[in-house]
Amino acid sequence: SITCVPRSKVKLSNLNSPRTKHIAVCAHKAMRLHVATVNSFPSAFDREELCWDLLVSSTRDNNVLWEKMSLIQSDDDLKAYLIDYTWKAAGHLRGEFVAKARISVPSTYGIGEVKHEELEKALKWLLEDARFIHGGIDVKVSVLSIERL
Repeated sequence: SITCVPRSKVKLSNLNSPRTKHIAVCAHKAMRLHVATVNSFPSAFDREELCWDLLVSSTRDNNVLWEKMSLIQSDDDLKAYLIDYTWKAAGHLRGEFVAKARISVPSTYGIGEVKHEELEKALKWLLEDARFIHGGIDVKVSVLSIERL
């Protein structure tokens, strides 16, 4: 039963109906798109409203899914489960961003192994005036030369 599943164990395979699974997949994709293009860090306070809005908007144009959504709306357990499943997409995508950044940022900006204070200075410098859009910058050299001025 859906009510027996802890939030940490929310999985697509726990859903029995193919239509409900399709709804979950659509909302999950919508959340990934939202995180990638609108708000990378949606507030946990807005979690239920945001996820429900994404569930609704991602199914509205499909009559079969929209009909299923009207049934889901009256099933609080299933609705909560779908909200939890949709919300997981935000953390997953942010994790992917972090993993990619850890791989590409040091070599792209010449950061490498630096102390926390130096890294903080380098990142602030990169964010100023959108300097980060220029690859191949050696941040260590650039930050040090600015500090000497």
